[in-house]
Amino acid sequence: MLKMHNFGASILCIGSGILLLSDIASAAPRRERHKKFVCTQETGTFPDPYTCESYWLCSYGAPIARSCNFGLVFDNTTLNCGWAKPEICTIIDGKPVRGWSPDLEPPPPAGSPTPNGNGAAQSKVMSVDGAGNSSNAISSNRTRAEKLAAYEQIIAKWRYSGKRLKQIQSQGGPTTTTTRAPSLTGPPNFDLPDGVTKAPRNLYTLKPVGEAAIACDKRRCRLPDCYCDAQSIPGGLSTDKTPQIVMVTFDDAVNGGNIDMINHLFRENRTNPNGCPITGTFFLANGWTDYNIVRELYGRGHEIASHSLSHQDFTHYNKKQWRAEIVGEAQVAHEYAGVNMSDIVGMRAPFLAVGGDTMYKMLWDNGFLYDSSIPSGQTNPPLWPYTFDSPLPHACFQEPCPKSYFPGLWEVPMTYFVGLGDLGCSMYDACTHPSDEDDIADLFYQNFMKHYSTNRSPFLLSAHSAWYQNSQAHENAMETFMDRALKLGDVYFVAAKQAIYWMQTPTPLADLKDFKPWQCAHPVVKKPAASTR
Repeated sequence: MLKMHNFGASILCIGSGILLLSDIASAAPRRERHKKFVCTQETGTFPDPYTCESYWLCSYGAPIARSCNFGLVFDNTTLNCGWAKPEICTIIDGKPVRGWSPDLEPPPPAGSPTPNGNGAAQSKVMSVDGAGNSSNAISSNRTRAEKLAAYEQIIAKWRYSGKRLKQIQSQGGPTTTTTRAPSLTGPPNFDLPDGVTKAPRNLYTLKPVGEAAIACDKRRCRLPDCYCDAQSIPGGLSTDKTPQIVMVTFDDAVNGGNIDMINHLFRENRTNPNGCPITGTFFLANGWTDYNIVRELYGRGHEIASHSLSHQDFTHYNKKQWRAEIVGEAQVAHEYAGVNMSDIVGMRAPFLAVGGDTMYKMLWDNGFLYDSSIPSGQTNPPLWPYTFDSPLPHACFQEPCPKSYFPGLWEVPMTYFVGLGDLGCSMYDACTHPSDEDDIADLFYQNFMKHYSTNRSPFLLSAHSAWYQNSQAHENAMETFMDRALKLGDVYFVAAKQAIYWMQTPTPLADLKDFKPWQCAHPVVKKPAASTR
């Protein structure tokens, strides 16, 4: 039996724009799907010849029609569903082309939707409307067609603010760092490995794993800035004294197309046991983002993190280019949404395509607290976040992987969510789910219990908002899961950085009402510079 693991299927971040792509690109081919598919083998999985999102299962020579979840396309190489990329499948002349390359076929006409959902301006860096227009007052009782119409109106507003963003990129990103400057000799409670001296920065060099990094040594690696015992509860707490952390994160844009869903999940009356509203993390990409809505989410206590300006594969970028994209998006969120730079401490790489030591050196140099881009397979028990003071405690599937030593920089691993058929996905929207909303909620709970019933490691739920556009059942299922988990009385839905703050100062359940990083206080939102332009 072929066992499939979705290593890379969940890595493209396109937000709600995929709604427009799938409606436009596949409408004509769908009209031809009535043609009978003929199995050429007794058993197997085969792409549909007329659409990108459909495929066929052949069982004893009989074809069974199947479709990927909303916003996904069928990948003929992995035999699984994944987020759209042109090399996986694209529509040319009304027909799906798999394995497309610019060297083989001309690109779609200028102005047409591109396969990765970012429209004609994919090669450009899109920005917020210079006038700051947005629709903050979003009705919660709109039909899907009305939401789509509103979404299209928002997209129509966007104009490429080339002067400002090109300036940011040409200068290698803004000069302001995102948070604390890293220590010259590593975190204060970390004893450097043998052979590494406490030298000034201009003499200190990063060394590969075999030389500088050491296996986890709890005598050397101590909180708050070093943690390597990734399967153990920080602070030596017992499970009955440890809160179960759940981190709900979304990649890409926030705008009028997904704010209804966000407001429903993060209702003000959906609170943690300490009485504070639940919070999540939004990894922002600049394209199609409404920064007035970002300002609203930030003011409600949600975490704003960076997902890049232009959302491309930066695997082979140098450090200056990485900084321009990641710190650049932080600067845009600061200028247009009033997010304090000191609060933007995390990032996630587009497509989960990390840049190896180059990317992590950029994060370390610029004072980021954490990254959350590396998928991790299922372990028993699951992993807690860890720092790059030792070798990775799990396999790294997508090169280039980090191989050097970055004291005090955390990784929030993307532990696989297991969907139907025991297929593991780094983001749950790439997995196959049941059709019934109660069964979907049960699937969320089953994955959650792998953490709750073992070592209480944080349960990460990462997705793109487009998954919720497909079916109201998806939103209902998530809300059902949230309420069921909160009824346990020791479960906290917090942002990724809040999870790390707890790990740095492990606090028993009984004392969490006084744990400052989880208090209800909201940040002071500064008036964005963009509003005066």
